[in-house]
Amino acid sequence: MLEVPASSEDELRRTYDTNLSQFKIPRQFVIDELRFPVGTDESGSRKNADDALLKLRSGATFEEVAQAIVDAALTADTLVSEGSRDPEWDRAVLDLTEGETSDIIRAGDSFYIVRLNELKPARTQSLDEVRSTILTIAQQQNADEWFQANGMKTLFTIKGKQYTLGSFYKEYKELPVDLQAQYNGPKGMQDMAEQLIERLLLVEDSYDQLLNTQNKPLTDEARLQVIKQMLHQEEIDDQIQVSEEEMLKFYNENSNLLILPPKARIRYIRIGLGTSEDEIKSAQTRADEAYQKLVPGILQKGVDFALIAQEYSEDPESSANGGDYPEWIGESEDLMTEIQLHPFHEKILTLQLDEISRPFQVDDSLYIVQVLERTETEKLAFEQAKPYIQEFLNQQKHGELLSQLSQKLFQQNNVVFFESVLQNYFSNMNYTPAATGE
Repeated sequence: MLEVPASSEDELRRTYDTNLSQFKIPRQFVIDELRFPVGTDESGSRKNADDALLKLRSGATFEEVAQAIVDAALTADTLVSEGSRDPEWDRAVLDLTEGETSDIIRAGDSFYIVRLNELKPARTQSLDEVRSTILTIAQQQNADEWFQANGMKTLFTIKGKQYTLGSFYKEYKELPVDLQAQYNGPKGMQDMAEQLIERLLLVEDSYDQLLNTQNKPLTDEARLQVIKQMLHQEEIDDQIQVSEEEMLKFYNENSNLLILPPKARIRYIRIGLGTSEDEIKSAQTRADEAYQKLVPGILQKGVDFALIAQEYSEDPESSANGGDYPEWIGESEDLMTEIQLHPFHEKILTLQLDEISRPFQVDDSLYIVQVLERTETEKLAFEQAKPYIQEFLNQQKHGELLSQLSQKLFQQNNVVFFESVLQNYFSNMNYTPAATGE
């Protein structure tokens, strides 16, 4: 009954064609780049850039120049999408031919020298490349259409009361996004239907027992919890509505707080410290040795990071890939994760592009890190921020409605608190309540 027909290949193709604009990739540059931050000494930064360009014109490599000039940050063989950098940077690089090195580019807060290794034309991703995304979109559209067409059909009946497919799907669509994902697909919807039936049966059973005055008072916690959930759903969750105007007002008043934190893509070497004093000294010696091979000194070329990672790093998976960490590193939305990893994040985000850190300790290991790419702090556009704003305002209204419901129930049931009874109760529990100020 709950098996929505799967999307055909023709339906996937139509969905892909309808959403084609989402899968366009702009032109991309494969580059080597030297970056010279302006900082507080623009003339000094410009002189470094001039010296670097002169060395390059004289036959030095980008790597050699980066070793010779301390403030030069090297990014080697990196892919950059058009539009992700300053417009002035884009214009200068687009004027280059493949293999050509630019003059000095001033863009944003830095000077740049760029060699264009390859220009990848703009293109649209094929259906096979984005098939999983298209499948998700098409399945959602299929489900909407199927439940609309079959909405009046009976899914189940409890004591003569019919529950339709339309009612079921309405409940499903009102679930939070994470629960929709949990109950997605035929198996998930079947599980949800079974839980819904169980909930309704408990409510009906509770009602029947309440009508039977000869039965003892209900003490089944499950029934009480179900009734509580139903009341909460009707009096609070179903009443919460956040308008576009409310979200926009919140955005305008708090836009300075709605930002994406900086992130970095790295490769790294990890050396465990061990537990004994000898093991700790040995780990420090190995870390210093690895760093000296990577950064031997002025006018000397360091060994490739990937080779040193394979030789020294004690993380088998990453060392086999040259130390590459597969994800972007930055502040986590999960508080406990961020507490654990904050020292690592903090250190990485102080490094410049392509800079190799000295060995540093986090927990029981020493790390040497190289930054391959990084993003700066970015203000969220309204459309990007909307899901976060809506969740925040939902929680805010939830708290307000919950407080109103509590007051309403107290008033309806003429609840009276007797201070002497409460004091006696708390004293028996060896607990002293906080003063109310009254």
